[in-house]
Amino acid sequence: MRRSGELVQWNDGRGFGFVRDNDGKRYFVHISSIRRARARPQQGNRLTFDPASDEVGRSVAQSVVLLDVAPAARTPPPGSVHAGGIPVGLLPRLFGAALIILAALAATQLRLAPTWVLIAYLVLGIVSIGLYWADKRAAEGGRWRIAENSLHLADLIGGIAGGLVAQALLRHKVRKPAFWVYSWLIATMHFTGLVLVSLGFWRFPPVLWPN
Repeated sequence: MRRSGELVQWNDGRGFGFVRDNDGKRYFVHISSIRRARARPQQGNRLTFDPASDEVGRSVAQSVVLLDVAPAARTPPPGSVHAGGIPVGLLPRLFGAALIILAALAATQLRLAPTWVLIAYLVLGIVSIGLYWADKRAAEGGRWRIAENSLHLADLIGGIAGGLVAQALLRHKVRKPAFWVYSWLIATMHFTGLVLVSLGFWRFPPVLWPN
C-alpha cells in the first residue's frame, strides 16, 4: 500500500536521503527510486512511495513520486537522442576514447612507442571502467563512494579511454560539469601527447624500451 511522507534528509551529491512517512517511520531512498521530475529532490519535498525492504533488511522507499515537483516530459527534446538510441551528448565520449586508442596504436605500429604503451592504455582503461562501475553500484546502493579524485587519477595515469567509455555506457558522472571538464582535459592531454609521438616530435627514452 502506498504511503505519503516527506523527504526529511537529502544528499544531492551522493544521490540518496531519507523519507519519513506520516506515522514517523524513516525509509532510505536512492535517486534511482525517484521517478523523473523537472527538478532535483530537495529536503522538505512531499511525496508518495511504496514501502519495501532491501537485501539487508533496511526499510526503503521505492517508486517515489514527488508531489510538489512537476514530472519530467516523457518525450526527449528533438535532437537529444541519436537515431541509434545513444544520447548525442555521450557520442563524443565514445569517439574520444576511440581516438586515444587509435593514436596509441599508431604510435606503436610506427615503432615510435613501445608496445607496452598500447597495452597499458587497454589494461588501465579496463581498470577505470571497473572503478566507474563500482562507484555507480555504490551510489545506487547508498554505500561508500569512490572519490572523484581517485577516478580522475585512474584516468590520468592511462585509463582515460576506459573512463570515457564508462561515462558513456554507464551514464555516470555525465551531469557534473566540473567532473567532465577535467575528464576532457585529461583526454586532450593524452591524445595530444600520442599524436606528438606518432609524428616524431617526441621520442620515448631508450630506457623505456624493452630489450
